[in-house]
Amino acid sequence: MTITEENRLAIFASMINVHGEEVARLIMERTPPVAWDQIATKDDVVKALADYATKQDLDELSNTLMAALTELRVEVHEEFGKLRGEMGEKLGELRGEMGEEFGKLRGEMGELRGEMGELRGEMGEKLGELRGEMGEKFGELRGEMTLLLASHYSKVLESLNNQTTFIAEQMTTHTRTMYRSLILVVMSMVALLVGSNIFF
Repeated sequence: MTITEENRLAIFASMINVHGEEVARLIMERTPPVAWDQIATKDDVVKALADYATKQDLDELSNTLMAALTELRVEVHEEFGKLRGEMGEKLGELRGEMGEEFGKLRGEMGELRGEMGELRGEMGEKLGELRGEMGEKFGELRGEMTLLLASHYSKVLESLNNQTTFIAEQMTTHTRTMYRSLILVVMSMVALLVGSNIFF
């Protein structure tokens, strides 16, 4: 029969009523909390230990593990060596391919520079031709403007000459009229003086 915790508490309460609390506590402390068939004896402990590995077994297991670790280290070292070699080869191939690609790129850039040089030459020629054409056009335009200005100036000068002649003619006519009026005035004054015998 398995003794539960409730059973132990009931037994403890009953023993307190019979023997007192102190005696009941001492008895309960020396009573196992499980059934007697669950308690191991020394023979049970010796038999259980016999089922476990001995020190020699543990040493053999340790040596086996160390040997396996050593082999694993050697294999890992070999694999890393192979990996380094493969990586070195791949890197060498990659460097070679990159060198070839950079060489091609440099060649293409050289060709591009040549084409740009040719383009600059063509642009220089075109600009020279354009400057020549513009110079010719400006020369023609200057000639036409010079002729136009000369024609305009001649017309302006002719107009000024005509106006100057007209003004001179008008001034001459006006001057003659003034002279005539002055002579008439003088003659009138002389006639008046003669009539009044001022000179006798």
